[in-house]
Amino acid sequence: MSKTLLQIHFNFSGPFGEEMTQQLVGLAESINEEPGFIWKIWTESEKNQQAGGIYLFESEETAQAYIKKTHCASEKSWR
Repeated sequence: MSKTLLQIHFNFSGPFGEEMTQQLVGLAESINEEPGFIWKIWTESEKNQQAGGIYLFESEETAQAYIKKTHCASEKSWR
């Protein structure tokens, strides 16, 4: 099975920088527990009001499962 890269970006109004790092520790820890997760590079652009990341998963299946899980959770939090 091939490892799979996943790139996600979304609108984000902050915080950015060190404050973002401190506030998202819990999220980072939960991502570490996702099945098939290997690593993530966090991305942020205060100028463009975006955040996200580049992820590496063990397989396309585990990457797709993560997308499905986070998309469903995001929809619930936006409503």
